[in-house]
Amino acid sequence: MTPMEKAITEDDLHAYVDGFLNADDRLRVERYLESHTEAAARIAAWQEASEILRRGLAHKAKEPLPSSLNVQRLAEARLARTWQPQRIAASLFLALAIGAGTGWWAHGAGQQTGLTALGHQAAIAQRVFVADNNQPVELTSADLTQKVGWSNTNEARHVTAPDLSEAGYKFIGSRLVATEQGAAPMFIYQNAQGGRISIFVRVMEAIDTNAPMRPIDSKTASGFAWSRDGIGFGVISSEPEPKLHELSNQVRDKIEIKA
Repeated sequence: MTPMEKAITEDDLHAYVDGFLNADDRLRVERYLESHTEAAARIAAWQEASEILRRGLAHKAKEPLPSSLNVQRLAEARLARTWQPQRIAASLFLALAIGAGTGWWAHGAGQQTGLTALGHQAAIAQRVFVADNNQPVELTSADLTQKVGWSNTNEARHVTAPDLSEAGYKFIGSRLVATEQGAAPMFIYQNAQGGRISIFVRVMEAIDTNAPMRPIDSKTASGFAWSRDGIGFGVISSEPEPKLHELSNQVRDKIEIKA
């Protein structure tokens, strides 16, 4: 970078992926990515997620916008209430869903179904969020319990992050990921060496509602997935973790789901 060039920011990277940069700024970002492999990997993950979203939800773009998402109505509702932690989390969930192209960011599974689709979603979420050293979590480690599914139905349930300290992993926080099945909590853990794993939880519909544990087939992450009573679970690691199967068994035994 020459003395006259501006430093590359997170906003520049997002604008690059979204195609909002002019030719000069795009070239500047591309030169930056050539020498910053970690940033390049994040960009590749964002681009992959965006492309999967476009392919899987092309038909959604033709549908009219629901009245509940009218901009004026959302703005009035926002100004009319006090921001509480729970509302901030819900806001993040909505922002993630809308900001990913007026669709469901973690749809991403094309024609895949059941645990195969869940594993694909979990692997992409791991690659995009958990590898982010600046802000891997949005909800703190104090937020042990999160809602799974749609908040406005009686079918939504709550899941509590299990204690994996005996296995050497400390719970550092969580995120809410938008899926077609509603909110999908993603619990993130880190060990003393800085290695991270995540637990991805979402509602299962019709297929694999009670399925035994199986390996997750992904080029970018390794892990195991299973389901119980209509809730699916995925334990994911981006790096080699020899005890991942054992960890997954611990999660299966310890994780709590309540109404």
